[in-house]
Amino acid sequence: MPLTSTVDNDSTPTSSDVTIDQNSAPVLTWTITDTDGNPVVLTDKSITLIVYKDTLPTITTIFSLDTGSGGLHISSNAVSATLTTADTANAGLFRYELKNTTDHIPLAEGSFTIQTAP
Repeated sequence: MPLTSTVDNDSTPTSSDVTIDQNSAPVLTWTITDTDGNPVVLTDKSITLIVYKDTLPTITTIFSLDTGSGGLHISSNAVSATLTTADTANAGLFRYELKNTTDHIPLAEGSFTIQTAP
């Protein structure tokens, strides 16, 4: 599933909403550019994807992936997340953040919906 995000000079990403099926194992790929349309090169950066339920005052992590564990892969300005059926086992409306943890820069964020399996 191709997604895009633009990071502005204040390190604020655009919102890219995700909708996937419960118990599926999709590959999600974000292409990251700056406001001028130039690729934001992420090679050699540590990236984390966190999907969470925001029920203030508690934030519950549904699942997370990072480049160190092999769940996220970088190719220049593209970040691919390989999800498993365990990652998508819980249906619901969640939030996510894709973040460059090396430089502490958010790359993408938005709603993350896991639709109930038919």
